[in-house]
Amino acid sequence: MFPNIMSMEAHNFFKFSPYNAIEDVRHHEFTITLSQIQADMRDVAVYFRKKTGLIKLRDSGLTDVVLGGQGLSVIIHLVSSDKDRSSVFKVKDVHVKVDSLKFSIRDAKHEFWYKTLKGIATSVVKKQIQKAVGQAIRTGLEYLDGQLVTVRDRMEEAKAHEEMSRRQALQDVRCLFSSAQVQLCLPSEFSSSNTRRKRLRQSRRQRARVISRWSIISVLR
Repeated sequence: MFPNIMSMEAHNFFKFSPYNAIEDVRHHEFTITLSQIQADMRDVAVYFRKKTGLIKLRDSGLTDVVLGGQGLSVIIHLVSSDKDRSSVFKVKDVHVKVDSLKFSIRDAKHEFWYKTLKGIATSVVKKQIQKAVGQAIRTGLEYLDGQLVTVRDRMEEAKAHEEMSRRQALQDVRCLFSSAQVQLCLPSEFSSSNTRRKRLRQSRRQRARVISRWSIISVLR
């Protein structure tokens, strides 16, 4: 059951301003049309129950259904979810129409009634097909919307983590530069180390002089 013709119409509205006090507005609407869905279905299980009216029927059997003519057409109207974060789009309307429908029921208990009331039965079957197809399409689109929300949230979460990691890296780099600047701006430490080195050198020289003097005295003796 694949459509022969598919078309999509989009309406986009944008309102934006360079000033923060004025809120930006965007709105999107899509109209998707699937037409000429023709099918020849054989051996379809069917269950029928008529509760109201003078004649009450309950029956089951097998049927052959032919969607001919223009077949089945579907018009789907979607609108963007502007401020609702729980969805990406909303299904505004799903309209299903069956053009030509032919069916025959067999292996049923009341085949005579079906042949007699074939016009009424055809109308009932058309409505049920339209209702079932419309509900299935709406359910599928709502499921797709939920999956898109999950993907969007994961992408935003990954982007937030990436931005946090970037900020942390920049902060670490800034800390490194700041610590280097602090070390460069503290000449007292270097001056104290230089004085220590000078004192150590002086003490070594004094020891060398003392040792040399004692060696000279010992030689003279």
